[in-house]
Amino acid sequence: MHINTDIFTDKDKQLPVEKLGFCTATINTLRSNEIYTLGELLEYALHRDLMSMRNLGRVKYEEIMSKLLRLQSKNFRDEIELKEVLIQKHKELDKKIVEYQKAIRKLNKEKDVYEQQIYQLTQSISKKDNQKGS
Repeated sequence: MHINTDIFTDKDKQLPVEKLGFCTATINTLRSNEIYTLGELLEYALHRDLMSMRNLGRVKYEEIMSKLLRLQSKNFRDEIELKEVLIQKHKELDKKIVEYQKAIRKLNKEKDVYEQQIYQLTQSISKKDNQKGS
């Protein structure tokens, strides 16, 4: 299989292998061979036989080659960028959720204080009514 490395931008080549959708075992194999980015993987594939990579069997080899061929399509690279945007939006939403949860806790504490004050006022009024009735 031939991989056209020329179509990948510098930004593409900086993508960490973790962002490419490999299984954990493949990522660990790449890391153990000091391959951390798409660019490093492309260089390795260009200058060496991937099958010579330490701890890389047929299944991992096929996964890598399949992914590299798929990465050549612009649509797939757009998917990766979209995924990054969605991850960032998710993080922003998580922060807002935490802020809202803090605000809700604060409002609940205030509500508890007001309920306690209402209870005390009700008790006080009830005592006064009982004293007037006696």
